[in-house]
Amino acid sequence: MNLLLLVILLLGAPAAAGLDGGLVAIWSSTWLERLVIAGLGVGVAANAIGGWGFGWRRHRLACLGWAGLHLAILAVGLMAHWGWIDFRWLEKLVSQGWRRA
Repeated sequence: MNLLLLVILLLGAPAAAGLDGGLVAIWSSTWLERLVIAGLGVGVAANAIGGWGFGWRRHRLACLGWAGLHLAILAVGLMAHWGWIDFRWLEKLVSQGWRRA
């Protein structure tokens, strides 16, 4: 379920938002950011609750590990949203075609 949530949020939603239906856009970039941040928050909360709800140690550790992964991705997303970090270097690297100077 966790992997499916991450795939939908990080691959499926941006791909669907990029679809162009002529005059009608499915989502704006602002709504896409809100959707991804909210989905990651739900993943953190659900896994944290599951981590304390399971009786077996392995299941608790797995849930808390997934909660940590969701939290790390959420932190990077929020920092990028607030402008604390940027990924212009990645855009520049990709536009140059990964060539060495």
